[in-house]
Amino acid sequence: MRNRITKISSVVLALVLTLTLVVGCAPKAKEATALILVSSEKSQELSMSQIKAMSPCEGWGGRMRSTGDIQGPFEYKGARITDLCNLVGGITPSTVVRVTAKDGYSMTFSYKQITEGDFITYNPATKEEVTHGKLEVILAYEGDGKPLSEKEGPLRVGVVDSKNQVTDGHWWVKWIEKIEIEAAPKEWSLHMKGAVSEDIDRATFESGAASNCHGVKYVDDKGRKWKGIPLWLLVGKVDDDVKHGEGAFSDELADKGYEVKVIAGDGYSCTFSSADVKRNDNIIVAYKMNGEPLPEKYWPLRIVGPDLTGEQRVGQVVKIEVVFP
Repeated sequence: MRNRITKISSVVLALVLTLTLVVGCAPKAKEATALILVSSEKSQELSMSQIKAMSPCEGWGGRMRSTGDIQGPFEYKGARITDLCNLVGGITPSTVVRVTAKDGYSMTFSYKQITEGDFITYNPATKEEVTHGKLEVILAYEGDGKPLSEKEGPLRVGVVDSKNQVTDGHWWVKWIEKIEIEAAPKEWSLHMKGAVSEDIDRATFESGAASNCHGVKYVDDKGRKWKGIPLWLLVGKVDDDVKHGEGAFSDELADKGYEVKVIAGDGYSCTFSSADVKRNDNIIVAYKMNGEPLPEKYWPLRIVGPDLTGEQRVGQVVKIEVVFP
């Protein structure tokens, strides 16, 4: 009987040892992909652990929403976008960086924004434009020392430096899943003139035309899909010295009356009254048609919208001027 128990014990021990060896030799489960990097040269998938293993960048940054509300500044930690791009060949002045979120929303950053921190910054208390030092564009995974919540993470874009400053909120794309290096589109700028003057470059215009910012869409009678910014919102940047927030467009000035002159590159122009423009989302300064930059005959911008006459649909727009009595 004792020999039989001893044999059974030996068999059980052998099974335990075998299972231990099998479990110990089993490959570890692969960590989930947190980010996809894509360039014309190659692509690469990174896990969260791999991103956190990169040289970290820490700094302060906050967001100014389109309403003028301020969020932050908060302290963020993450990997530099430049370091991530270097894993798939790097960026050059002839390329841009497109970041895409899990819900499909995307934003494009210029070479100068990524490498030189070429952004407008604001004082979080006064909301006035301020100068800044070297800004870093990072893919943040921590905020104020904690992993980002599901509301903004696990990964989001952050524009940070060593000071308390804020940048326009549309740059702070959340839920990032993909970073792509693409050929840079042809650059352009829109000159705005009124009580004050401002030049709006392509990247700034496109960011303002984002769906979660000021962007609007319109489908014409030919089925063409246009995307841009309502004319009245652009007028609000130069009709007085208030450029941001709900009070940027002055209803009082519009009611007193002025003209908005839209000018093409060849000198052709069309004039709208302030009464026509006032908070009218149906007069649109479009920069895309069917998801692509405008064709040469309209590029870079065209006035579109329902109920406009042919003369009012100005193409090749380069300047918008607010003319007061």
